This record gives sequence, structure tokens and C-alpha cells, in this order.
Amino acid sequence: MEQSNQQAILIKKSKPNLFYIYGIIKSMIKKYLPLLLLAVFVIIQFFQIDRTNPAVDASKDLFAVVSANENMKNRVISSCYECHSHTANYPWYTYINPVGWWVKGHVNEGVSKLNFSEWTAYETSKQKHKLEECAERTEATEMPLLPYILAHSDAKMTKDERAKLVAWFNSKAK
Repeated sequence: MEQSNQQAILIKKSKPNLFYIYGIIKSMIKKYLPLLLLAVFVIIQFFQIDRTNPAVDASKDLFAVVSANENMKNRVISSCYECHSHTANYPWYTYINPVGWWVKGHVNEGVSKLNFSEWTAYETSKQKHKLEECAERTEATEMPLLPYILAHSDAKMTKDERAKLVAWFNSKAK
């Protein structure tokens, strides 16, 4: 009986205390997590986005076939073209990942849904539909996206400017 008690005591002593292990792990995380995160941040900087734009044929652009006064043309370009054409300018902060990946993802998605640089490639019915969508998304303040407006002050619009842009999109969709 005494021998089995001694064995039980040895087994209890050899079992690791879970709270002790948890404390060690917590201490290691506190100590090394900032270094690990810094290392990951530095490593991802080596995976930069492609900031080149495809060549643009001006004869295929929206404004090659759709008329607009200079103010309206400037409004559409400043509010829409950065994400919806092959004329994107990538600011300094796109050199810092993961921000660059995020911006490039938005630009790629925007161009895939609507590309003003390839406007003439759309059939007439699709052009009208795209302009209707532009009017709807602009009127609903879904476009331009808030992060874009925050980063590009020239994309900010008053209610009146937004209404004029919506009216212009709608007039060209007819």
C-alpha cells in the first residue's frame, strides 16, 4: 500500500501543472509577439504591388464618345477614374503593405466592374446600364467609397454636386 502511494505521488509530481504551462506560454507571447509581428511586417514589404497601368487608347475612353462640359468631365475623372480606369495613380502609402494590397484590390475590382478606359468595348445597351448604375450608386452615396474620399479631397462632393453628377449620368444613360 505504501508503495502504491509513493507511485501516485510520483505520478502527481510528474504531471505538468497546466497553470504553470499557461503562464510560460503567456510570458513567451508577451515577449516575442511584438518581434514576430515586426518581422512579418518587414517581410511583407518585399511583396509589392504592380503599380503600372495598361496602355490607354484615348479613342476608347468614355469622354471620347460621351460629351460633357469641362466641370463634369473633371468631376467624373476626380471621383471615378482612379478606380474605374487604367489611369490609377498610386500614392506613397501604397508602398506600405498591407495598405498597398488593399488599394490594389479595390482598383482591380473597380476596373473589373466598370472601366471607363475601355468604354467603347461595351455594347450600347451595357453602356447605358453602366451609366444607370453609376447614377444609382452615386445617388445612394455608395460611390465614391468613403476611404477614397478621405484620401482624395478633390473627390468630396456637396449634395448639389452629387445631384448634378447623378443627373448627368442619367441624361447620358438615355
